[in-house]
Amino acid sequence: MSRPADPFAKSKLLCAARSEFARCGLTEARVEDIARGANLAKGTFYLHFASKEEAFQEIVDHFFAQLVRYTEGCRPNLRLAQDIVELQACLRRQDVETWEFLWAERDIVAMLYQTASIPQYAHLLEAFLTAQTAIAAEQIRELQGRGLYRNTLDADLVATSIVGAYHNLGRRMVQQKTRPDLEAWVESITQLFLFGLEQRI
Repeated sequence: MSRPADPFAKSKLLCAARSEFARCGLTEARVEDIARGANLAKGTFYLHFASKEEAFQEIVDHFFAQLVRYTEGCRPNLRLAQDIVELQACLRRQDVETWEFLWAERDIVAMLYQTASIPQYAHLLEAFLTAQTAIAAEQIRELQGRGLYRNTLDADLVATSIVGAYHNLGRRMVQQKTRPDLEAWVESITQLFLFGLEQRI
């Protein structure tokens, strides 16, 4: 009599795959080691995924879906902000929560930076950054229209600068051995950009 299928097999495999990708990278990771890490047979892996690349894609898709929830979470509050002080508080809260999430998921962030040099995966991070730049530009235009940001600034250029800064901070973060002072990072970035963006009477 055959054993019943493990209802948690896919979750176990994804967890093991994440650990294996973090340990040796996507290129060097082996399906056998992923299955072993999940305490499952190699054949079980192929019941759920066609390849290790498919498992990697699922991990990344889940990560980006979670990240978008953080980056989008503050948008309704931005519309309620009456002045630059309220806006700054909203952005600070959003950014601290986002960086805490990124620190907790830094193994995946590191994987994304590693695979960005592989042609077939370079689009994953690039597509996300492009989408975030478009969202940031939209928010900047909205705040310019409300008189909170200077309307003499090019929203697309400013958005590109902001997303680029966060992108480089992400690279710096994954190199840290211990948790950096994320709140200080957020304070510095918030003050830097708002000083340049703030409408002055």
